[in-house]
Amino acid sequence: SIGAVIDKITDIGKLNETIFLFASDNGATPRGINTPFKGGKHSLWEGGVHVPAAIWWPGTFDKNTAPYSPGDNTYDGFIGYIDMYPTLMSMSAQPLLGTRLDGMDCWANLRKRTECRPDMTDAIYWMWLDYGSVRTKRWKLHYSESKNRAELYDLATDIEETTNVASANPAQRDQLIGFYRKWISDNNYAMSYMTIDKRNISHPNPSPAGELR
Repeated sequence: SIGAVIDKITDIGKLNETIFLFASDNGATPRGINTPFKGGKHSLWEGGVHVPAAIWWPGTFDKNTAPYSPGDNTYDGFIGYIDMYPTLMSMSAQPLLGTRLDGMDCWANLRKRTECRPDMTDAIYWMWLDYGSVRTKRWKLHYSESKNRAELYDLATDIEETTNVASANPAQRDQLIGFYRKWISDNNYAMSYMTIDKRNISHPNPSPAGELR
């Protein structure tokens, strides 16, 4: 189907005026394979939120655009879906009209192959059920106040999230906890810390992924 879309756009002479973005929405289900990442869909482990993506702008940004080449055309920077809108608007030279966005314009970084979110303050946040996660280029925090849980992983050396280094890196742990609490407060999010009573609903998991028959 992607090929059919490309063929049609080519037929109408708009190929070089089209930016193609293809990405997975989340990691594989628990029955799938997310190697080398831990976890999968319906989790905040890298296996659930670290996904592949491809972007192609024929003649302007493709495998032949320096500093990329046909044999070396992977961007290894840290970018989230919230960055796609401001980045695409920048690529197409469209104004954002003063709109406040959480995402960042990464177009210049994609072109130069530089990091778009290099600092601790450039974090991306998630919420899921009764816990949340904060990720920077290097560090990843899994956090739940209700369960007194604070796990920190150094993704530079442990992308599999196997070794909790929170106690060895209290400054980074506490800084990310502070970021997360501020994010919750600034956005007026309300997180439920109550255990779901199975008697009230058909399944305690809001996304049961095949458990129901």
